[in-house]
Amino acid sequence: MIPCAPTPSQMPPMPQAPQLRPTPQAPQVPPMPPTPQLMQTPPMPQISQFPLILCGCDLVEISRLEKPRARLLDRLFDQEELDLCGGRPSSLAAFYAAKEAFAKALGCGLLAAKGLGFKDIGIRKTSQGAPYYIWGDRVNQLLPQLSFPQSAGHTHLSAESRYPSSVADAHLPTEPACSLDVAHSHLPTEPRYFLSSASLSLSHEAGLAMAFAVLRLEPLPAGEAARGG
Repeated sequence: MIPCAPTPSQMPPMPQAPQLRPTPQAPQVPPMPPTPQLMQTPPMPQISQFPLILCGCDLVEISRLEKPRARLLDRLFDQEELDLCGGRPSSLAAFYAAKEAFAKALGCGLLAAKGLGFKDIGIRKTSQGAPYYIWGDRVNQLLPQLSFPQSAGHTHLSAESRYPSSVADAHLPTEPACSLDVAHSHLPTEPRYFLSSASLSLSHEAGLAMAFAVLRLEPLPAGEAARGG
């Protein structure tokens, strides 16, 4: 016999199609944080806003002051300086060199008519005998008239007949963040400073007196500088 085809009711049920898994959503990328604003580099301050350190040196033959005239001594020294020297040529020569070193640090001459007078700069001694400077108002009045070199230093000569010497003076800003290149381009041509301190070292030996001066100039406050100090 030929088998009969099964009726639909006799057919096994069709297997259900497997449920497709939903496609997972891509993770949401957090928004990018805003770009931080770059800090602006503050402008390099002018060197004139910082103190300057000035150095000067001078040599004097002691024999030049072995028999000085009273008129010369009166022009060079005040009475207290003469008392400290006690007529000793070595001390007189050292005090003279100290005044010259002070003026050379400032880059001016010791001519009362055009610059500083010898009595505008005084020499005193502590109770331990260490020398130090005193100065009058003329020093700070003269500073606005001085022109400092457009470099970190300059050279002056101290010429004695037998002992010529050359000393490089430093005119340096004391702010450590400033390179010498910056110092070269920003040293003021018309500084507005006042002299805040001065150090002195004296020595005499082998017929010579030597003085070394270190001066510190502080900038004037803006208001005073604008009024001309």
